[in-house]
Amino acid sequence: MRKGASRLAGHFRSVAKPPAIIFGVALLHFVYTYTRVLRLRQEYADNPYAGGWDPGAFLIEPFLLLSSAGMLLLGTWWGRLIGFSVSLWLLYFLGYLGLRGVSNAHDIPLLSTEVARRWLQLTWLMQSQVFVQLALAGAITIYAAASSRGIGRRRRRDTGHGI
Repeated sequence: MRKGASRLAGHFRSVAKPPAIIFGVALLHFVYTYTRVLRLRQEYADNPYAGGWDPGAFLIEPFLLLSSAGMLLLGTWWGRLIGFSVSLWLLYFLGYLGLRGVSNAHDIPLLSTEVARRWLQLTWLMQSQVFVQLALAGAITIYAAASSRGIGRRRRRDTGHGI
């Protein structure tokens, strides 16, 4: 009885680690977006005005987030590097380029509160899922950077002088 309880406790400890939590949130976001895409495809299936539009394009960012969160689960340095680079690209694409687009469209300096206010309004009204994607990409970036820093220290310490 004691071994089964300790095995269950060990399983719960491994599920409560940050990569597993990030992967779970990314999986929930992907499933939610996938069901929304299926609903949009059914709704616009017979619409002649939506001929060249495919709602599957909404799945690109959630899939990239899910795959980079999966790379964190591997626990290898190259998995963290891939997860870090993909999530950093998503932060650039969703965050910086959105702010830059608002700045260019309204001829406002990039580092002003007006750009941030207009970007928040437009994003909240039109594409509110971007906030979840930015939060996930930020969490993946922070975790990959923090865990890679610790690995570099351990690797240097393990290559000590001696036999």
